[in-house]
Amino acid sequence: MLSRLLLHFLLFGWTAVIGWAEPSDSLVSDTTVVAEVAGQAITADDVARLRKRLLRLGRDPLSPAQALRPLIDRKILFIEAEARGLAADSLVLVQLAAATNQHLVDRLYLEEVSLLISVSEAEIREQYHARGLDRKREVRGRHIAVATEGEAVRMLEQLRNGADFAGLARQSSLDSASAAKGGDMGFWQEEDARRSGFVETLFALDIGEISEPYQDARGGYHLIQATEEQLVGFERQAAGIQRSLERRKKDARWRAYLDTQAEQSGFEIDQSTLDFLIQQGRRAEDLIPTVAPQDGQRVLCRFDGGSIGLAEYVEMLRAAPARRRPAPVDSADIIHFVRTEALITHILPQTARERGWLEDPQMRRTLAQKREELLVDRLRRVGVEEPFLGETLLRSYYDDHEDEFRVEARAVVEGGILSSHQQALAVAARARAGADLFEIMEEYPLFLGEFRKYDVFTIAPGDTTDARDAMVEAADGMVLGEIRGPVAIGFANNRMGFVVLKLLEMRPSHILPFTASKVQQTVRRKIKAERYREIELAFEQYMETLRQKYASQTVIYQHVLDALPTG
Repeated sequence: MLSRLLLHFLLFGWTAVIGWAEPSDSLVSDTTVVAEVAGQAITADDVARLRKRLLRLGRDPLSPAQALRPLIDRKILFIEAEARGLAADSLVLVQLAAATNQHLVDRLYLEEVSLLISVSEAEIREQYHARGLDRKREVRGRHIAVATEGEAVRMLEQLRNGADFAGLARQSSLDSASAAKGGDMGFWQEEDARRSGFVETLFALDIGEISEPYQDARGGYHLIQATEEQLVGFERQAAGIQRSLERRKKDARWRAYLDTQAEQSGFEIDQSTLDFLIQQGRRAEDLIPTVAPQDGQRVLCRFDGGSIGLAEYVEMLRAAPARRRPAPVDSADIIHFVRTEALITHILPQTARERGWLEDPQMRRTLAQKREELLVDRLRRVGVEEPFLGETLLRSYYDDHEDEFRVEARAVVEGGILSSHQQALAVAARARAGADLFEIMEEYPLFLGEFRKYDVFTIAPGDTTDARDAMVEAADGMVLGEIRGPVAIGFANNRMGFVVLKLLEMRPSHILPFTASKVQQTVRRKIKAERYREIELAFEQYMETLRQKYASQTVIYQHVLDALPTG
């Protein structure tokens, strides 16, 4: 009997489980049909691949019969989804189009980059010496862990008077795992020392030397002794060096390929729209500028066969994690982002289509599997989850937890940074005279030749001083419309900058509306978590109903199943 959790994993964790390129070890032909549901086949190869993947993922092995059950259930769900017309569902179509594009881009990366990159042993050895890895050492250590500094001091005195380190560790160390080995902790390398004060202390010792009492982050104390050191050597580092070189070569080749594709496609930015977007970006929320419906059709970029307007650009931003969103007032950031999106979502997929890859049997199987996965997932949501996520229930949760969706009051500040105090004085004077700070900063070069010279940021009044960076600290206490500066700010390597700031807007605290996408996503996630057991039980009941519905159309060829290897 399969557990509920494992069955759910097999039905809905499909991407991680099934792989299409793996040959079967079975004596039965890969295409031999083991079972059918409404005329749709499940092959010996399907069963073999599922069993192999589960083993690779560290799962307990399944017999062929056990593996067949979720395959049949999944096929039933897929057929039911098609019968309910979910193949035409707008969300499924959008997700399938995105998945198709991604698979086509992945194939391009394979053909244009991965298969063309190699690293020779000579290159590996050159890097081994050039990076000083031939001198990389590792140090073996042992320690005694005690609760207080006093205990550590007393033991250190005993050791200096000739006590046996290993014996003391076995007798007194609180670290039972190493105590059993006389305190031995094995070998540590230099990169470990950069992450750990404990290992840093070990690396500072001469062989045989014992440290002063070292206090760890939890308040415990250690006596540490370096017992042995050795060079790591070429053989143990070669694979890591090779991976590093391959990664660098692939990155460089992919960047060059993207540049070529962008140029050949005639990619270009509409400067007037970019200027408009940057102006809107000065009051962006979550790095997403506000674009009115009438401006959504303004074209931001063009390329052969298509374009991206502001409405599509904003949707791209919403779909991207915050760390990938460009600074909304940085033209270079915006151009890089939209160029990358245009390549990934439009230009490269079209290049792959022109090569006929959509007709490739392997690609067709992969996309068919992805389509099945999306339909099965959509059926679960529509057929099982939605009754638990009705409008009334969602609204009730929102009303009961309104404060969770409160956005604190924020001050919106724009700032320019310059290399000289004299320049900053001139900028501040012009801004105080009524000139636009953004337009003023357009006349100046990048800060120190490489850093953004203008930015917009927000400050929450409740921010504590130690949570702020220097720019935010400089803006503390400003009033609406105030121009502040120049304010000197120090940077690494004794470099100095001078900032001019203006408070653009005070945003009052408010509750996000129920219709906000962030609210909808959060409420749905919370309710699903709270009612997880109910939803799972409902799914089991729904699945049992479907099994009965398709029982007469489900055929298992027992003689084929019995012939499959069980090992």
